[in-house]
Amino acid sequence: MVLAVFIVIIIVSVLIGCVFALLLTIVFKYGRFILKDNGVTEVGLIFLTGYISYLASELLGFSGVITMLFCGITLSHFNTYNMSPQGVQASKYLIARFRITFETISLIAEGFLFLVLGIVSWQVEAAAEEGSTIIASSVIFICMSFVIMLVARAINIFVVTWMFRPCKGREQWRVNTYELQILYASGLVKGAVPFALITSTTALSSTASKTTSLIIRCTVIVLVFFTSVIINAILPVFIRNRLRKIK
Repeated sequence: MVLAVFIVIIIVSVLIGCVFALLLTIVFKYGRFILKDNGVTEVGLIFLTGYISYLASELLGFSGVITMLFCGITLSHFNTYNMSPQGVQASKYLIARFRITFETISLIAEGFLFLVLGIVSWQVEAAAEEGSTIIASSVIFICMSFVIMLVARAINIFVVTWMFRPCKGREQWRVNTYELQILYASGLVKGAVPFALITSTTALSSTASKTTSLIIRCTVIVLVFFTSVIINAILPVFIRNRLRKIK
């Protein structure tokens, strides 16, 4: 039941983000007489659409983070061709002008999130069930989740590459095995997004028992903590080793 709710949240959140992005794309394509090639208006609508999609998803009980992420991806893929030259120039200027500011805010927010993660990881939550108090964690579930994460990442990188390589042609396919290994290892580091999703979602609390909800939250926190500390510490050495073999 919990897995079904989790899958529904992801799918609906993605759909909400795509719908908002496609609606804005239609406005840009057929509403040129309204926008009047105003670059400031176009950039403002893009930011406003992302924020509105986030609010709509949160109000409906889904994940605003996933919605805003896929809204941005869809806009980047479809709406770029519908923007006026002034809008493209304005967006590039905004990114270049405030790049340092955005990176600083991102660094501070990420640091604060990992600070909260460190505090939460030491808070042992327990749940009372049938008159007894138990610790809401499962070593077996944590190990299974870690194995599933490794296998899923391998399928996402190696199997998908093997499937699409014939479409591109072996001569034009420029991604070698060492680069795929770097992609595989880099994707194992789970950081702010899983932790933010598991702490912000309300579906687990409403559809599952308190013990099940806490076990899932504990598992995500352990995986984020392990990958961010252990794997992230090994990753630079691994990447340098792979890059030397590429050369």
